[in-house]
Amino acid sequence: MPDPSAPGPASPYDAAAFVAVAAREGRGALVTTEVPGARLVALERRTGPFVVSHAPPLGFYHGPSLAAWPAEPEATRGGGALGLLVDAVQARAHAFALALAPGTGVANGADALCPPLPDVRPLVWRGVTCEVRFTYRLRLDGPDAVRAAMRPNARRTLPAHPEPLAQASPEALAAVVVAAYTRHRRRPPLGEAALARVAAGCEAAGIGRVVQVGEAVALVLDTGDGAAPCLALNGGPGLPRLVWALAADAALAGRVLDLIGANTPSIADAKRRLGATLVPYVRATWHRAGLARAVSALRPLV
Repeated sequence: MPDPSAPGPASPYDAAAFVAVAAREGRGALVTTEVPGARLVALERRTGPFVVSHAPPLGFYHGPSLAAWPAEPEATRGGGALGLLVDAVQARAHAFALALAPGTGVANGADALCPPLPDVRPLVWRGVTCEVRFTYRLRLDGPDAVRAAMRPNARRTLPAHPEPLAQASPEALAAVVVAAYTRHRRRPPLGEAALARVAAGCEAAGIGRVVQVGEAVALVLDTGDGAAPCLALNGGPGLPRLVWALAADAALAGRVLDLIGANTPSIADAKRRLGATLVPYVRATWHRAGLARAVSALRPLV
């Protein structure tokens, strides 16, 4: 089979280890669509006659692996490997959803604080709806720099010195995350036991750590290959204290931390107070013509 020889995933969510762990908690079959120079690994769920291709559970970002994103001349002449890949997915599925992590399509740019958006015209010209969404990112240039960048109301919650990161259990993380969703009258992405299994699987695969500072517990995803580490799951009060402790962690020194999401007002405001930078990314969705009503019944998959 062809090997795209991609330079690495644009985010830890696109790493093969995360996809394999998270997919075990999803419904549907894990399917690889591959053309010369490009590959997409996704869950495919069948509902009646319809097939929907989507990210595994907890997959905040979900994108293809490409040897190279199409350059502008190639984009206008069919989209190269990306165009062929989208054609192949559209031929087998009735709908799909992607979320392209910041740094997608940017050479050596996965670790940039705010990389430019990729050229998504090969998607748009195939009927794919592309919308700009947002996340917050923070460069961990040491505890002093991170503390100075925080807004005064966040800085006042910090102790005199960064606290050491403690190791927490996947079960403790899952309980805190579910409790946070319950307080806000929202449905968690997975049940408590499934969340714990994903966190444990990420730790076992060497791409995740469950850490705790005070009452705040988080799963930090990090493939260690240049892609920005992600604060994948977190709950409990004390986010500024947690981020300050991460800034003092030697494994993350100087790197960009993706705080995952800025699309809900209250969540966005909490992350803005950390002095983080607002960063755009692209969400891309498609369904076959005439299937809008059928596909709407399958949300939030697409």
